[in-house]
Amino acid sequence: MATHRTKQPGRSSILFQLPGAPPSPRTRELLRRLNEIEGIEPAEAKLVLRPSFPLQAFAEHGEEVGAVLEWFAHTAVVDPARRV
Repeated sequence: MATHRTKQPGRSSILFQLPGAPPSPRTRELLRRLNEIEGIEPAEAKLVLRPSFPLQAFAEHGEEVGAVLEWFAHTAVVDPARRV
């Protein structure tokens, strides 16, 4: 699970998981993909916190950020064939 919020002026933070839950493989992959974008470099240790990123990085690399978020949204969709 990942949620987004703006707490500090000029910065955005992402809650990568529910507090106390271990990082999932999808969460780690989201972090890895975000780390490939210049200016967005949270450490894996920050997964349990709410790492923040400069909004300028989002603005300058909007296409890359969009691709990562599109990937994440796509992987979060439940496959109807697997529903019980």
